[in-house]
Amino acid sequence: MLAMSNEVHDYSDLSVLVTGAGGLTGQGIIRSLRAIESSPRIIATDTSLVAAGFYWADKSFMLPHSSQQDLYLASMAEKSKRNDVKVIFPGSDMEARLLSAKNPDPNIISIAASSEKVWDVTGDKLKLSELCMRLEIPHPITYNLTTDNVEKMIKQYGFPIVIKQR
Repeated sequence: MLAMSNEVHDYSDLSVLVTGAGGLTGQGIIRSLRAIESSPRIIATDTSLVAAGFYWADKSFMLPHSSQQDLYLASMAEKSKRNDVKVIFPGSDMEARLLSAKNPDPNIISIAASSEKVWDVTGDKLKLSELCMRLEIPHPITYNLTTDNVEKMIKQYGFPIVIKQR
């Protein structure tokens, strides 16, 4: 059971950074933060100048795409330090995974995302299936499909069948 507190917190002195401000997740994070009575200072980032979340933030910056890891992380570290950011809310899976593995400043900044270890398991369908099996959690039948065993799987399970990349 979740207990709700009537205590009101003042977050107005807190600076947070929301990535992916042009996507639905980033926009949703910004809107949720704005709904707090004493909202933190919101810095929004995106790769596009026309990101909708830029208009709802207190400050906004363009960043390189997270696929350019070194450039992205250096830019993120510089923007975070210059704006006294304490929490980063990743607005995309790609950024969440990267930032949980390579926090720009782990002594100062918290990343609001799962740990690198969690990403390693949940991002791999076979590893997740194996974990579910060990923990006796119901899950779909999952195999590491190869050209050698695909016909065997079709004969054993028939159609319909779902095949997805690992």
